[in-house]
Amino acid sequence: MNLFLFKPYENHNQHTIVDIDGVAAEQLKASGQAVEVSLGEYDQHHQRAKAAFNKFKKAEEAIKNSDNPYLKIPEVRDYELKKIREEFEAESLAAEADWKEFRKQAIESAKTKAAQAYIPVSERDRATAEQAVGRYAMQIAQAVGADAIREVIGNMQAELSRLTDSQKIAMQSQIGRVTADLERKIEAALWTERNPKPRLSGIYSELQDIRNMDLLGVKAAESLPNTVAVDYNTVRVVRKW
Repeated sequence: MNLFLFKPYENHNQHTIVDIDGVAAEQLKASGQAVEVSLGEYDQHHQRAKAAFNKFKKAEEAIKNSDNPYLKIPEVRDYELKKIREEFEAESLAAEADWKEFRKQAIESAKTKAAQAYIPVSERDRATAEQAVGRYAMQIAQAVGADAIREVIGNMQAELSRLTDSQKIAMQSQIGRVTADLERKIEAALWTERNPKPRLSGIYSELQDIRNMDLLGVKAAESLPNTVAVDYNTVRVVRKW
């Protein structure tokens, strides 16, 4: 199942398209951490490249296993093999070029939508963000020692995860007021191998978790596979064409 991740999952980055099967995929969808997406255009181009590979393999086996005396002549067999190889290469590269053009256009279209995307932010949303930042500033100022700092980071991340999209948008312009102080606190604290220095990536990840696909479309388009001619590329490397 192809999923677009709203949050990081295992070794997969946030805002990428991944192929996950079974119970794990259903759990991610049910928890709101991902949404199922269709890769219809990719599948079409990939099947086109796959068909070229299958045709090549069938033709190659037919030539190599043929009882035709004419094809037993090395020069003739090599010529026929070269001909089907060139056809396979041309069809694969054509499918690849068409896919790359489609992917390029998809990214450009997504960038236009993202540039024009709009999420209404009310005065209350802005006030919510300002008050939250005020609380964070107080918590950071009072945090002394590694454990206290880690607790503040955890509380901030949990609270940010509960904000609405519009509140997160408002918070994005406010969070810098406290993260610099938090970074200084982290640098000044004593960390150990059992209690390593924390990172603020979880906080930023929560603020970027906005479920507006006009905004996220660019990341979705950019995470589409770069190639459809997987079989051709593999054969080319293995056979050193």
